[in-house]
Amino acid sequence: MIEYLKALKEKSKEVKEDAAVHKTETMIDTAAALKKEEYESHLIAQENDSEDTFFITAEQLEEAMHDIMKPMASAMVKEGVPFTGFLYGGLMLTEKGIKTIEFNARFGDPEAEVILPRLESDFVQAILDLMDNKPVELKWTDKVSHGVVLASTNYPASSTKGSLITGVDDVDGLVFHMGTKMTDEGLVTDGGRVLMVVTLEDDLQTAFDHTYKELEKIQCKDLFHRNDIGKKDM
Repeated sequence: MIEYLKALKEKSKEVKEDAAVHKTETMIDTAAALKKEEYESHLIAQENDSEDTFFITAEQLEEAMHDIMKPMASAMVKEGVPFTGFLYGGLMLTEKGIKTIEFNARFGDPEAEVILPRLESDFVQAILDLMDNKPVELKWTDKVSHGVVLASTNYPASSTKGSLITGVDDVDGLVFHMGTKMTDEGLVTDGGRVLMVVTLEDDLQTAFDHTYKELEKIQCKDLFHRNDIGKKDM
């Protein structure tokens, strides 16, 4: 990672620090504001839920942005390696507060598969504007996205290859290919996390039901999936 950042430094000499800081923090502020609004609405709807159901609060989200994400972005600029792109922070809430597991210079997988379908703005244009130091405003649908991963049997301990998959073309929804391969025999498994089915609906219950209905159409002897994704949030 250090060598990668050093390489980026040579390519970043023409980037003005103030512009880079503003651009980075604008993107983070936009994401934070969106998620904070969603979380606050979500928490209000869940006031009467059972005590054993766990939610991340808007305050904890703000803490992560203020104490980890923004300082990281600012530090990269000060070090001469301003970053343009997706800085994905892998964070964990512990008894001692929010801690950092890792940073990835890419989208999270499978998180991106349920986030991007809600984006109504032109994704390519947003990237081009970001690269040109232009303001970026993202528009999101109010619909709820719900996704379930189909993984190889015994994943994550092991994965499968060459097991025939059928029914993908019959799915009424989005199907993301993570670990598949097309052969003369047809579509087959080729990894641990193999497919993800995502649906968009007006509410979580409808999306939950829709996704699991579509999952039944996909057949493969070496795939499995969880049956409770999104259940606690309802």
